[in-house]
Amino acid sequence: MQQPDKILRTAEVMQMTGMSRSTLWRAYRHGDFPTPIRITDKSVGWRLSDVQRWIADRPEAEARPCIKRAS
Repeated sequence: MQQPDKILRTAEVMQMTGMSRSTLWRAYRHGDFPTPIRITDKSVGWRLSDVQRWIADRPEAEARPCIKRAS
């Protein structure tokens, strides 16, 4: 039997992604972050698997050449 997905609250999602609360909600509103699920009338959460998939799908940062400053 498959184990149910853990539901993450906003603070846990912020910790996992490194995003602030406002950046998290902005990304969701722009369609760049998974849709939260309703827990109660006044609270929402995210499925762990959705957040993990979002993280895995992020592109890697491009390597930048090292620029030495003149002394």
